[in-house]
Amino acid sequence: METRDLISFTPKNVMVIDQKKQFDLLFLPKNVQKFTPILRILRDGPLTLKELEYKYNAIADEPKKKNTIYSYVQDLEEAGYVTKAGQRISPGHTFCEWLYDRTAKLFYPVIVSDEYFKSKEASAALEKTRELLSLYLEQPAPDFNKLKDVVFRTNQQAQRVVGDVFSKHSDEIAEITKDLSFRQLDKICNVLEMLMVVLHFQDKSGDLLGELGIGVKT
Repeated sequence: METRDLISFTPKNVMVIDQKKQFDLLFLPKNVQKFTPILRILRDGPLTLKELEYKYNAIADEPKKKNTIYSYVQDLEEAGYVTKAGQRISPGHTFCEWLYDRTAKLFYPVIVSDEYFKSKEASAALEKTRELLSLYLEQPAPDFNKLKDVVFRTNQQAQRVVGDVFSKHSDEIAEITKDLSFRQLDKICNVLEMLMVVLHFQDKSGDLLGELGIGVKT
């Protein structure tokens, strides 16, 4: 007998993350592996807990039991990332399954934590960035900690400005981006961040280069 999904919720296009507790749950390195797979799976639309369990264990590094995944969903629901979007009804049965969905297509953080730079992955990436800068500029590589600080501050400023745009013009942005995919929204944010760095740091580029102890390639 076929089931029927009754959906009563439509995700927003962009949700600005400006609360530390909310940010920590999703963006701290220690939480990424737990919660990110759920949000990635829900990009395809509302799912039952059983479907989430199956798809989660198909992509996660470490398989989890249904109860564990349910606790993750509850944490995400409490933080405002996931919601009950409707129910799956089986004709002839009184039992219904909840359907869970993301509350937004894109979760955009305006809080930038230096916790990311403490991970081995980030440190390794930054070290390689130093080497590539040295290769390009034909100069000694900048100090690791100074480079980390400059990257952190410029990224923080860019994200805050983009977040302000999303917050102040939420209705207009919802209309402009209503037909965009998850991937397209991500790309737009990357472009906006890059442009905000240019717009807000163009007059300070000399100071930033001075902090790093490097000159401009001519």
